[in-house]
Amino acid sequence: ALDSLSEVMLLRKVIENNRGRLQCFSRSSSGAGFCSEMYAVLSQIRASGVSSSALESASGKLKGKTARKAADIALLYSEYEKAMGALQDNQSKLELLSDLVKGGEWKDAHVYISDFTGFTAVEEDIVCAFASASLSLTVCLPGSAGANNGRIYPVNCVARLKDAAQRAGVRFKERFFRQLSGDFAVIGDNLFGYGGKKFSSRGSVTLTCAPMADSEIRQVARIIKQAVSEGGYRYRDMAVVCCDRTEYQGIVEKVFSDFGIPVYFDVRSPLAATAGARLLMSAVTAVLYGYEKRDVIEFVKCPLTGIDSDSADAFENYVLHSGADRSAFTSPFRLELEDMEVAERVRARAESLLSPLKIFTGKATAKQFKQAVTEFFNASDFVKNNYRLVESIRLSDPAQAMVNEQSVAALSRILDSAEEVFGEDAVSAAMYAEVLFSAIAARNISTVPLSLDCVYVGQVGESRYEDCKFMFVAGASSGKLPQESADSGLLTDSDVEEWRRHDADVRPNAKERSLSYKLSALMTLVKPSERLYVSYCASDRSGKKTQPASAVRELSELLGIPVAYVKETPEKITGINELARYLGGRGNAKSALITFARLLRDNVRILDYNDLNALYGYVGEKYGEEYVAHTVEGRDMPFEGGDLTQEVLGSGYASASGLERYAACPFEYFMQYVLGVKEREESALNVRDTGTLLHAVMEKFFASGKPYDLSLEELEEFAEEVIQSALEMPEFLYLKGIAPAELARLKKRAAFILHSLCANMAEGAFRPYKTELKFGMGEDGLPPVEVEADGRKVKLRGVIDRVDKWGDYVIVVDYKSKKASTMSVKPVNVAKGERIQTFIYMTALLNSDKNLKPAGVFYLPLGNDYVSASSSADRYYYVGFAAKDPELVKACDPGGTGRLYPYSFTSKGVKAAKSGTLLSQEGFEKYSSYVLELISRNLKDMKDGFIQPSPGSESVCTYCNFANVCGRKGEGVRNEKYKDVSIAGGEGDDDGVE
Repeated sequence: ALDSLSEVMLLRKVIENNRGRLQCFSRSSSGAGFCSEMYAVLSQIRASGVSSSALESASGKLKGKTARKAADIALLYSEYEKAMGALQDNQSKLELLSDLVKGGEWKDAHVYISDFTGFTAVEEDIVCAFASASLSLTVCLPGSAGANNGRIYPVNCVARLKDAAQRAGVRFKERFFRQLSGDFAVIGDNLFGYGGKKFSSRGSVTLTCAPMADSEIRQVARIIKQAVSEGGYRYRDMAVVCCDRTEYQGIVEKVFSDFGIPVYFDVRSPLAATAGARLLMSAVTAVLYGYEKRDVIEFVKCPLTGIDSDSADAFENYVLHSGADRSAFTSPFRLELEDMEVAERVRARAESLLSPLKIFTGKATAKQFKQAVTEFFNASDFVKNNYRLVESIRLSDPAQAMVNEQSVAALSRILDSAEEVFGEDAVSAAMYAEVLFSAIAARNISTVPLSLDCVYVGQVGESRYEDCKFMFVAGASSGKLPQESADSGLLTDSDVEEWRRHDADVRPNAKERSLSYKLSALMTLVKPSERLYVSYCASDRSGKKTQPASAVRELSELLGIPVAYVKETPEKITGINELARYLGGRGNAKSALITFARLLRDNVRILDYNDLNALYGYVGEKYGEEYVAHTVEGRDMPFEGGDLTQEVLGSGYASASGLERYAACPFEYFMQYVLGVKEREESALNVRDTGTLLHAVMEKFFASGKPYDLSLEELEEFAEEVIQSALEMPEFLYLKGIAPAELARLKKRAAFILHSLCANMAEGAFRPYKTELKFGMGEDGLPPVEVEADGRKVKLRGVIDRVDKWGDYVIVVDYKSKKASTMSVKPVNVAKGERIQTFIYMTALLNSDKNLKPAGVFYLPLGNDYVSASSSADRYYYVGFAAKDPELVKACDPGGTGRLYPYSFTSKGVKAAKSGTLLSQEGFEKYSSYVLELISRNLKDMKDGFIQPSPGSESVCTYCNFANVCGRKGEGVRNEKYKDVSIAGGEGDDDGVE
């Protein structure tokens, strides 16, 4: 006989063997959840008494996708039956039971059947057989004589049983036992009925609406806490029903913890999420697919390998940096990078652990695969390491500890079941792994309450609520109570309806399922013996308004109960005892203090000063006075870098690029320039690497003095030489392993950029004058730019990518790896400090030679923007600030095309492009002066340790490497309004800043 797990494994085997024959599901059948969904569909079809031949016959009469789908399901159904052979699965066991009953196995017994709300075709056949072949049969079903909502009860089932009894000549009695009273009797007879009757509530039912889900559950917790502490009830007398478990389980867990309420969740946890399952699946996957990098890293990071997390992280860093993949894991690491020794120890450990699983590269019997897995488990000390893991989380997460504890036996059972399913046949490793993984995905593990006295939390219709006195139904918003029938999945309502027309009557249909959901909801609502609380929240997690479920509206009309709106805080709390009652638990003290303080700032006093001070003192002692002071004042805890005088001013120098980062966001500067945090280096061409290599090509070309009329082929040869030379440098050794095709694309792109720039620059008079020009770095370059900050002189230094010159006029060009479409270089960006590098560079040039004059400060974005084919030659262009002097404009771009420079000629004169701003000579001076003043202010803030995440604009967060560390993406954006036009000229001037 097969259990449910073995059935799923057998079905997966059938799917794998027949995938090539499927018409509709050939692709989706390889998905992780397909097997479980198909198992549910086949179970539904078989329970309806529809044979595979009947379904196959129906499929021939259908059309289109419905026909192909029916044919696929009929094929898998038929092949599954063949694969079962003489074995019995759950459905065939019912058929066998029917035969045994009819054969007189229980002819001398009184039979009782309970806890059903209806019967499938096979189940009904068994019930009728008991009626004829036993001393007596008693069937208990939910129902109500003469009820207005009788249609939702299984009256048709009762009628069919009565007919069957009459046909068999068996005496039939129908009795009604009234178990409900008061409001619950009214609900049992009328909810979801169309009688329109109205009753007066006897006070057993309460309907509430709260602002949000957390406030809804806090209200539930307060009622439970008060009933237990003051009413003499036990926690086990309470039950919470979550209409949406996904939305509410975490909230219930957190709030009940804050209130100190013990809780048991009646949920089954997936075996696949346990550490043991991850260990097995990651190990098999790594070997099966030839030690792919991601699979090996996944295996190494599993907590049951015996490899500590620091070593696993070092291994991952090394592997990604070195580009190690596949065969690299079966021999010692030799590329000398950071953490090589640690990474090699981990690699050797992983190779040793995985060696028993080498059988997963070919064919073998299930017994041989099982033997290999057993050896692997022994080599990795699976049982011992799993026990250590369970003990380490038993106090912090007892439910997960219980689930992981059961994983050893569950995995062992799956291996045994696989041996039963495959028998002595040799199968491919891929087939065995697929079946194994499907079984793991389908297996769920139950837990038991850790305490006899705890609140039981379950779902509508899926949980038993025995001896429940108070029931709280939470999350009763539209579509949740009763649950709406979703027409989705492998078998839709329209499919079922089409099949029914061709003699394949699969149940339940959409109408029957809808009535079933209503009956489940009703039977849940009448479970409590004393009080029923039904609630919903006015807004969901995203802030979208929600509506109450139909059950809430009907209960309100039926019993004449208004929906009460929960107030998060009372109007007045008098005395410390009432405060304690309101808090309910220590975990709520901090949030309550913040709320009371906020209301006090709005002149709303809930507590007197003595009680408020007592609460403040308790919270301050627990969380720290400084933290509490900030939270009470409604401010976030400040990010403070401490005294950074040494880091910022100690050397007497500051980086131009670092200053731009600080102005854009102080926290980003702190992470990058003070802490030295950097992105993990991977053996792949990322944006930074691409930009660096393209930068090198630009620098070498314009420094070489080569003519601008070189062909694309000649430029490709030049780019290849430069890039190949750069890759020999130590900092690029990790790129040795990247695909040649990727490098070839980069070389073509570099050549294309040069070809485009040369074509556009050739027409103008400006020519490259210097490349990689240093300032503030010694005798070889220009003097530093000096700024006074906090009474000290600070020297700014940096490297100018390129300086173009015509006569005494100079242009600064700074290469950027970004796309032009993502770069905003406007006056406001300078005002915020986000784009100040080029003005610092221009200041350094002008200070070094008083005869020089500014003609432009530009960024050249080298990112690969999408443009139409006709505009591909104009993809790369300058963005920034240009001199408005017509003579200079013509010197740069005689034709006024605007292909390279951010302006063009019009009938009215020179017009700035969207990517540019025109400045007068005075404008350049004022911008440069403003930048130096801004730097002076920022240097003082930097020295004082101000590193608060406060980006100048949202785009700073979008491209920040430390957004996950900060955790405040999009928050704290300064959004300053700049109205002072003195930055760049007088009022009305084109280069003013609004």
